[in-house]
Amino acid sequence: MTERRRENQWLSLHTDYLQFAYESHRASQIAGASTAIEPFSFVKRSVIETIRYSFDCLDATLNFVYEMGRLKQLPVQAPDTWLTRHMERNWSGMSVAERIGMLTYAWIGEAFWETKERFGLFNDLRRIRGGLTHPEPFGEIREYEVVAAESLPGGIKSETRNYVEQRNLLKPKLLVAPNENEQVARFHAQPTELDPTDGEKALEILLCHLCRMEALFFGRPTTEIAMYFLETNSIESPRQLLGRLNRHFQNVWPV
Repeated sequence: MTERRRENQWLSLHTDYLQFAYESHRASQIAGASTAIEPFSFVKRSVIETIRYSFDCLDATLNFVYEMGRLKQLPVQAPDTWLTRHMERNWSGMSVAERIGMLTYAWIGEAFWETKERFGLFNDLRRIRGGLTHPEPFGEIREYEVVAAESLPGGIKSETRNYVEQRNLLKPKLLVAPNENEQVARFHAQPTELDPTDGEKALEILLCHLCRMEALFFGRPTTEIAMYFLETNSIESPRQLLGRLNRHFQNVWPV
């Protein structure tokens, strides 16, 4: 007699984003903080990708947890209350901070960020990612004297210039809070100053959040929130990935 069974397999982009963030950070480390950026670029690509994918992974993981909860695929069983129904009606229009806070409180009755400083880390990551995703133009005024000019074949004109003055026209938008005391992560304020340390901080903030999600919604390490290493054929949890980093926020968010 043959017995037929069925199992559900769920796929989500959040694991890809985790790998993209980690591999981008590793690429920035290989390049080094002092290595020149790509030609015609103002920022280091691998650092920007680490920061952006870190936030995108956090957002995507949150949505994965939410959908798995609705499908009754989590150890945590969401109660049927007015708050959970309100959250479901408004989920798509809520910010990431609102989603994390309300989801944890509605389903588990706990605050996600247990201290003000931990929420500050999230807010710093949110702000720097937003500044990189929606940049404003910046530029300068350069005044010069024409030392020599000539006409080239095809009607092209060539000038030899002597630049005598340079002034800021528009400065790059600050990526962090103007007041340093309002920051926890201490990211560099200007996009042109971002270096691998900023990427590492963003990745650490992501991993701390993933550890908290894992503990709250799964109650144990799970392959649903993990990264696969092809070279070693191994899977590592957010806690293990944190062990690979030079921690900056150990005192704020010990894991």
